Amino acid sequence: MKTLLVVDDVQPVRQLAKIILQQSLTDAEILEAANGKEAVEVLKTRPVDVVLTDYQMPEMDGAELCNYIKQHYPGTKVALMSGIISGTTNIVPIDKADVFINKPFHAQHLLATIMGLL
Repeated sequence: MKTLLVVDDVQPVRQLAKIILQQSLTDAEILEAANGKEAVEVLKTRPVDVVLTDYQMPEMDGAELCNYIKQHYPGTKVALMSGIISGTTNIVPIDKADVFINKPFHAQHLLATIMGLL
């Protein structure tokens, strides 16, 4: 069984991503965290295959979380999502993430991207 962790401080976005993933990845366990600090606590207690995280969050943002994951859990894949873009150039530093997902996301794109990481 694969384990995914959805991290976003906006509860409706977090729930939507979880529902999309649960509907197609019926054999996966989908965990949630409201920010990077909560995500770190989850990661300390169980192995996670993929982390889907927002960029802008209080307490620990997505870039900091990506750095933490790559340092402590290098086998864990990270999908960083954000709605922060400047023209056609993304201003979010994504060098530590495995993939980037623009928000708002489409269900099919989100699912295809995550399945590509599993």
